[in-house]
Amino acid sequence: MLFTIILATHNIVRWIILVLGIIALFRAYRGWLGKQAWTPTDRKVGVFFGSALDLQLLLGIILVILLVTQSGVATLGPYLLDHVLPMVLAVILAHVGSVRSRKAASDAEKHKQAAIWYTIVFLVLLVAIPWPRRLLPRF
Repeated sequence: MLFTIILATHNIVRWIILVLGIIALFRAYRGWLGKQAWTPTDRKVGVFFGSALDLQLLLGIILVILLVTQSGVATLGPYLLDHVLPMVLAVILAHVGSVRSRKAASDAEKHKQAAIWYTIVFLVLLVAIPWPRRLLPRF
């Protein structure tokens, strides 16, 4: 039952991450191409995106632990390479992008760094998400 609840939460957070990613990308490209100022909202969107990814990583780690303790390591096979490792990479890249954009010298460079890094993260997410999974597994 615990596994099902955490898996359902993990599935819902996926959609929150995708929405936040789209918002972060929109703001980054609009700021970069439109030569707009870097605002506190731009920074906060990146922080929310990274925080949602952190939450998702934590939920994923709990799921892996539950899966291993219930079924053994052999059941992780395909997910380890196809899902877990790319998602850990996405979390790391999102934080790198957030730091690089915050530490950039100019507003244009901040938006550019955010656009580049968040695009890479979003592409990794799109490839690594198991799309056929139901939004809410059966309870």
